[in-house]
Amino acid sequence: MTGWLEEARKTLGNNDPFIKAALGDADTAEVVKRAVRETKLTDPAERETLLEGPADAIAKSTDPMITLARRVEPIVRELRDWNEKNIRNVEATNGTKIAEARFAVYGKSMPPDANSQLRLSYGAVLGYEEDTTLVPYRTTFFGLYDRAFGFGEKSPYELAPSLKARKDRVDLSTPLNFVYTADTIG
Repeated sequence: MTGWLEEARKTLGNNDPFIKAALGDADTAEVVKRAVRETKLTDPAERETLLEGPADAIAKSTDPMITLARRVEPIVRELRDWNEKNIRNVEATNGTKIAEARFAVYGKSMPPDANSQLRLSYGAVLGYEEDTTLVPYRTTFFGLYDRAFGFGEKSPYELAPSLKARKDRVDLSTPLNFVYTADTIG
């Protein structure tokens, strides 16, 4: 969350309405740490209290995660509405024309845009080279901890407290993710 908001601040600038609402003049890491550390939403009983409480329980909540969400929600809603009106509706209305134009330009050399239809593909599960680094085909818990400790657990490599506390109970060779050569999205 810190990394995402830092990138947003860098891209949008301090005067952007979203940044002002989410962070104000505060340090990004402090806003996120407070929201994550002090939230009670991790407790199922607290969530149940909010859901079963009076209709305005969430509106009156002082939980820092909820107050953060309340600050940014109007801006996010406005952006979502704008996107729906100016992008999605235009694409939906003109989808056939857009597809015909793409085909006229690219012909059969490009696959069609993703359209929620099942597509089957195949590829080899194997690593790749990125600049001068050989990237293995999979990541493991060992790599997770190596990154975190190698970067001094500074953003964006902080470990969740639960992962840090249970390191001795984890099989470090367990794969987490993998890459393969199939082009599934064009």
